[in-house]
Amino acid sequence: MNNTDIQRLINSPDASGAVKLPMGEFEGPFVVSKPCIIVGNNTTLWRRSGTVLDIRSPRVRIKNIQTEITGGSHDSDIAIYTAHNDTALENVTVCGRTQGIPDEDGFWGVPKVINGGNIPADTPFNMYMEVTVPAETDIIVNISGIRAEPSHIGKGRSVITITADPVSDGTVMYGDIEFRSKLSRRCYLSLTVNSTAASQNQSGQIVYKAPEESELAPARISEHIPGNAQSMGQYIPNNSPVTAGMANTQKSPVIQDSRLMRGQRVSIKDTLGSGPVTAELFYSAMDVKLDIDTYTFLLNEDEKAWSDKCLIFFGNNRSEDGTVMYTDDGQHRIVRLDLDNIPRIVQKISIAYSIYGDNPNHNFSKLHGGVLVLRNGERTLEFPVEGLFMETTVVAAEFYRRGDVWKLCAVGQGYKDGLKRLCTGYGLNIND
Repeated sequence: MNNTDIQRLINSPDASGAVKLPMGEFEGPFVVSKPCIIVGNNTTLWRRSGTVLDIRSPRVRIKNIQTEITGGSHDSDIAIYTAHNDTALENVTVCGRTQGIPDEDGFWGVPKVINGGNIPADTPFNMYMEVTVPAETDIIVNISGIRAEPSHIGKGRSVITITADPVSDGTVMYGDIEFRSKLSRRCYLSLTVNSTAASQNQSGQIVYKAPEESELAPARISEHIPGNAQSMGQYIPNNSPVTAGMANTQKSPVIQDSRLMRGQRVSIKDTLGSGPVTAELFYSAMDVKLDIDTYTFLLNEDEKAWSDKCLIFFGNNRSEDGTVMYTDDGQHRIVRLDLDNIPRIVQKISIAYSIYGDNPNHNFSKLHGGVLVLRNGERTLEFPVEGLFMETTVVAAEFYRRGDVWKLCAVGQGYKDGLKRLCTGYGLNIND
């Protein structure tokens, strides 16, 4: 399904007034011109600049979607605009400005990313954020071992204390801190417990301070990311991480080029260049021995696999044309994608990892320091696959076409129901 199809859905609510959007990400703009209830399903509506979602009708309700401005933050760049004060929003996450929503339209001095760097092991670690919000806001931490106080702040400027509980050396803590008012905004936080490396931030340090509105350039609202968001340092700890699914002590590569955050989208050509790309999952430690298999789905414009041969895994290790291959040499489980030559029928490639077996104790909460590494020669991208608990299957990343350009979305979405549910969603039937 493409972006034109999404607009057609919005234009044609069913008899109950409902519009059900499919899972995926779709580039706007999108215009809502009649009363309806728009319900997403892990749906992201995005645009680099301009307006993503333009609500021109009264009696509109929006549920379960994310809207995102991915480029500049000028006054004319708006994630959600509404011309009516009865627009209802439920479980809507926004990245960017809004217009027409009371309180939400003010200045949000909230960071998008905080890199905590290396912190010491087995001791509490505190850091402070000084934020500005235009409405009463709940602070919800979706990271195990991390707490935020206070959990509720009022309009204006507030200081939030972020506390990391004592954890063992080599642990990676990653996830989001949600700022929830009528809408949700997410700040992605990462910390690596590594006692042998110098700490990038000292305990008690202010890691983010929102600028005053008067400090902002007239045409730009700054998201003020502390440090250099393009180079966050070495991510994988130096304590012999190994390839997922392997029971060896091989060190993973040092990642120096670029690190992705959950939900981030990048151009493959701009980041990895031309030529074949490989994908491999690494980890730092397992609480129990897990056998993690790799599954790659080749999908058409409707995000469906059109035959069983569209699933590349240990039982079918190459696509019919050889542009997608899976290899397992006992040490590495690697997916190789020749993106320049993949047939046009393939519009999206989803790379997933699933834990073999039906032991209820075997899930991704037992895997620590997970990171997906993408390579083209010496150029690399990395994406922490963290924040999972009872899930047994995770979609780590998706490659997708945007015109003639291949892009990558760092997904990190887990499924408790395992591989079968994922396959069914992609139009495949598998045996139990």
